[in-house]
Amino acid sequence: MSLSVKGETLIWPTDRLTRFEVARLLGARSLQISLGAPILVKEEQTEASKIAKHEFKENIIPMTIKRKLPSEEYDVVKIKKAVENWISEHPGEF
Repeated sequence: MSLSVKGETLIWPTDRLTRFEVARLLGARSLQISLGAPILVKEEQTEASKIAKHEFKENIIPMTIKRKLPSEEYDVVKIKKAVENWISEHPGEF
């Protein structure tokens, strides 16, 4: 994995997630599920956080991440590829 340099600012790749983004995705999706959002996987669990983790693992999180850059521009993360990369780089976490 390489970070690109724009001027003197490091830019995180759009096909990678930070650990903070993963936590935010799982937390936001858990909240959605607990408030009655449709569940996108067949799951016998009733605990929202476990269902959200299962959806993440199956790469069907219905969300978008927009990163605000120091230049006031936005980067849109390629979520499907980013989740695939996270799962392959962190085996056994889910």
